[in-house]
Amino acid sequence: MGRKGLAAVQIINDTKLTNKMLDSLCKYIKAVEYKEGDAIMRIGKPTEAALYALRSGTVHLKGTTQDLVMDKVGMFGDDMLDLDAKTGKNGPNDSTKVNAPYSVVVTSPNVVVGVLLLKDCRKVFDTIYMGKGLPSKDDSIRYTQAKITDFTKHTILGAGTFGQVWLVSREDSMGEQRVYALKIQSKYELVKNHQAKGVVHEKNIMAELHHPFVACLIASFKDETFVYMLMDMVQGGELESIMHSETGDELSNDQAKFYTAGIVEGLSYMHRLGYVYRDLKPQNVLISNEGYPVIADFGFAKYVTQKTFTFCGTPLYLAPEIILNRGHNWGADHWSLGVLVYEMLTGFTPFYEEHMDQMELFRAIVQDKVHYPSSMTPEARSYITGLLQKNPRRRLGSGSHGLEELFWHPWLKDIDFAKLRHKEYKAPYVPVIGDPLDASNFEDWSSMEDKSDQKYPKLKASEAAVFDKF
Repeated sequence: MGRKGLAAVQIINDTKLTNKMLDSLCKYIKAVEYKEGDAIMRIGKPTEAALYALRSGTVHLKGTTQDLVMDKVGMFGDDMLDLDAKTGKNGPNDSTKVNAPYSVVVTSPNVVVGVLLLKDCRKVFDTIYMGKGLPSKDDSIRYTQAKITDFTKHTILGAGTFGQVWLVSREDSMGEQRVYALKIQSKYELVKNHQAKGVVHEKNIMAELHHPFVACLIASFKDETFVYMLMDMVQGGELESIMHSETGDELSNDQAKFYTAGIVEGLSYMHRLGYVYRDLKPQNVLISNEGYPVIADFGFAKYVTQKTFTFCGTPLYLAPEIILNRGHNWGADHWSLGVLVYEMLTGFTPFYEEHMDQMELFRAIVQDKVHYPSSMTPEARSYITGLLQKNPRRRLGSGSHGLEELFWHPWLKDIDFAKLRHKEYKAPYVPVIGDPLDASNFEDWSSMEDKSDQKYPKLKASEAAVFDKF
């Protein structure tokens, strides 16, 4: 069953999954063979909630209101997929078994069925919303004729080589002011620095992502000079400001576990859709108004099927295989996570020493062992050690249990990830936010000029065409 077949299933269609989510679900569909007389399920008996699609042969489905023979175009089990939506529970330890609503018995030799388990659906999206529709991005923007001129700029939140991020507001249909973060980038600067295709790629990736711990793209705009990405406003500042504050440069074990769990949730969501992030660091993890981590800045993110060889990222957090140009995939993000967790618990990264130049740092990353302080718990040390394996094949998250290794490890065993995902934990730090326009948790950029007031040379037609798909 492919993307179109899945999308045709009513409960899947009603969930409003993105194409990348549908593609990811397709990878979890497994072909199962049955012999004539086998019972796939018995009415009233416990069975795994799953969607079944006949690929060959026939089966007899009989329930209290149904009695029919299905052939290779038949499908059943979809009425069991709403288990999590009914119970409101979809954590790693929550059961995916239901009492079968009917009996299904194989009536021909060599029947093959494509099976998509509910437990695998949990790996791709929040199954609490199965059949209900995922929480929508800001429909007041996405489905109206909003224009970039509708937004009022207030404060610069960040700046880079190609543009700035502004806190902006817009009056909604009820007359209330809603705030957003607006990333404004110069087309000319992007073309000049060979980053034009990259920003189009970044925008298209963000449009596919839909997770509470991943920055949300609401809309995009463009004009002759600039491209714009409108995102949810995350007002708590950067994780770095919590890690390195006036009170110290390290977090407690429980604080580090909380932020790690949220990052693992968001990062694993991206990985299941096939994206490698490639720039995990404290500056790229924002803190939401409720105190939860939100992964942001997808300039280096890429869709990968096996390996990619691009050298990119931030030196302190680079995996050995990137430095050695041996090809990398999602395991490179797990290495960066290990560096970040170590930094949260100690206040410094594991390989850098004072006055090191970049080549010395790279040598240390590739060759040196990690030294752990005695104050670190054995469970935390084990988690970091698993992530900082030089050989990516031996790294935590790359073993026989895949991404689940990141969730099941003893260091995070007391985290209820379903509860975390629905923000039912009290965060260790909740940012102080005075009002919707409060940007005090970010660096002060008030002395910087508005780059959108600058004049840039006109692009050639061939250069401007790169932005057609933005």
